[in-house]
Amino acid sequence: MKKQTIILAGIFLVLIIVLLCMNIKKPEIRSETQEAVIDNESGEMAEETDEGENPEVKESETSGSEEVSMPHSAKFYVEEEWSVNDIRNELESLGFTDIETEGREIETTDDAIYDKEVRDVFDDSKKGHDYWKEGDMVSPDHKIVIWYNTYLTPENCEDFAKAISSEDNIWEDFAKEYDKKFIVFEAAVEEATDYDGLTTWSATVRIDNSPSSLIILSPTLTTENIDRNVKEGDRIIAKGWINYYQTKGHTLHIDTIELKKK
Repeated sequence: MKKQTIILAGIFLVLIIVLLCMNIKKPEIRSETQEAVIDNESGEMAEETDEGENPEVKESETSGSEEVSMPHSAKFYVEEEWSVNDIRNELESLGFTDIETEGREIETTDDAIYDKEVRDVFDDSKKGHDYWKEGDMVSPDHKIVIWYNTYLTPENCEDFAKAISSEDNIWEDFAKEYDKKFIVFEAAVEEATDYDGLTTWSATVRIDNSPSSLIILSPTLTTENIDRNVKEGDRIIAKGWINYYQTKGHTLHIDTIELKKK
């Protein structure tokens, strides 16, 4: 009997121990995200997550800098005839610091933007002509290149100014040195001849009452920008390429792409 009592007491003790263990509360395991939410609810700063990121500013995967949303496409600046300075100022306001400007010669009539100051704007960070669209995200540490047109005028070319004022025959030397260079100047018409609207139309002009230096203007095959109604005494603005092989004596020959009254 005593032995049975001891056994029963042992079983009862084991049951008590089991019940006590079941009532012990397990520690709560929280994830980092849960901790962040709890901290935020208690008024403390929550940890950042990928969700809810600002769509206008993103971190570049390659450079680590924040990308910006471009307000205009790269082509927009050329189409709307922005100046080099205006483009640079806008890009700098967006945070761009690597901005390169490069003068480019007008070589053929295929350069349809010969009458614009800026001819191209592009992202050169990958050593190629990448053109962004309006709203594209671009890192401000990318290299942006602005190409602008360059041409000869009496103001920026000392040899041109010298040839205009000289009484000696130096047009041939000038034309040989600058053959096929694009040239822009103002002049007065001395004679204009129109051969029934054919491309053989030509005009003889003189710059600023030059002593003896006349210039012959003959249109290229692209004649839509040639004003054939100019007459003696009209002031004009001419644009075209120097033609050394047609230049003779005191007469400089220009393959003209544009001629308009001033």
